[in-house]
Amino acid sequence: SPGWTSDDKTLIVYDKYDIWLLSPDGKSKNRITNGREKKIQFRIADDLAPKIRAQGTADIIIREFDLAKGLILEAVGEDFKSGYYRWTVKNKLQSLIYQNSKINHLKSSANTATGIIIEQKASVPPAIKLLNLESGKSSLLLQTNPHYAKFKASAVEMIHYKAVNNQNLHGILYYPTNFQIGKKYPMIVYIYSRQSKYFHEYYNPTLYSTVGLSPTNYTSDGYLVLYPDIVYELGEPGKSALNCVEAAINIVEKKRIVDSHKIGIIGHSFGGFEVDYIITQTNRFAAAVSGAAVTDFTSSYLSINLYSGYSNAWRYETQQYRMGKSFFENQEQYLNNSPVLLASKITTPLLSWSGK
Repeated sequence: SPGWTSDDKTLIVYDKYDIWLLSPDGKSKNRITNGREKKIQFRIADDLAPKIRAQGTADIIIREFDLAKGLILEAVGEDFKSGYYRWTVKNKLQSLIYQNSKINHLKSSANTATGIIIEQKASVPPAIKLLNLESGKSSLLLQTNPHYAKFKASAVEMIHYKAVNNQNLHGILYYPTNFQIGKKYPMIVYIYSRQSKYFHEYYNPTLYSTVGLSPTNYTSDGYLVLYPDIVYELGEPGKSALNCVEAAINIVEKKRIVDSHKIGIIGHSFGGFEVDYIITQTNRFAAAVSGAAVTDFTSSYLSINLYSGYSNAWRYETQQYRMGKSFFENQEQYLNNSPVLLASKITTPLLSWSGK
């Protein structure tokens, strides 16, 4: 729930796709968007939503929405289009801007019908645009990196595959800048969790990436780069990553464009754990890079977070590491997902790194 209406009569809630207006007594429920039908996820534009911190607390945010003024909504489609809609009591749902690109970061001054947005594509760097929040008309304000037009862009493709309980997954495949049909290329696989949402992300070449990888560096040097989606079974984060990554690579290999003897894998933080686990299970990678990885679930589960002062157990029981149970309920699975205990199986050359 993002909050209440300003008259305190209606609670606003989200489901996977849509926005609902609910009365506290349960007698009234009104779905104000059609996201489920169009496979578009609607959310109230967070950058425009007023936030009031509850007095005496650090964590409770109070947000109120005046329906009489209407709502500006973020929209992200399963076809990776994105943009903004406007909802009003009178006119209901109207599209302002919704395109085959990444559109976000809407900002607006109070009491104005004009905002600014950022729009980008994998081949076009971010542009700042003016957007009329009533008519939807937009105009270019600033194009960053205008020199991009002098350089050849890498082709980008969305691949599709099934893994982990037969779920439909996607992956981003970046082609070498000077790709030639009939030639096979080395490939770098970058892993984390779901990454298809970055399909329209523009990446500058850089040696200062915080995760150790800029795909543009590699595509300009003659590499394929793959960003596969990963989904998980509770208690099996390592095996889930292995299954999803291998399924995605198999799809690329069917295209006959990758040199199967020259595939590298890299991940950072949670992705670093996934890399370390995967190379204990397969020797298909020519080299691996693991950044800031947790390799021992037991010691990590029992440790105290240096910054918060709280136990790290919650990260395993209910959060990113997806074990679903405490270490004391399922010790065997904690050990089975600890790459350091499986290190004797590794034959892949591995670079481990931490810090910046």
